[in-house]
Amino acid sequence: PAMTGVNLLDEKAVQHRSAIYGECFTHTALDMDDPARNLRWRWVVADGWKLIDPSQLESRNGARPELYHLADDPT
Repeated sequence: PAMTGVNLLDEKAVQHRSAIYGECFTHTALDMDDPARNLRWRWVVADGWKLIDPSQLESRNGARPELYHLADDPT
């Protein structure tokens, strides 16, 4: 109860959200005092679309934003 957010396994709660946001971090932290250094991607799912936005580090390594229409590309 003390944690904010939505249980993504709760269909009713998820249906009340207009979008779901998340972030992916490296599992081997580069800098524990600066969590942003460990960020790899941010993502959002809304209206049947998923946007994956790479971090600056990933962008420097050639990663580009990715946009998917989930009904057409479910994987």
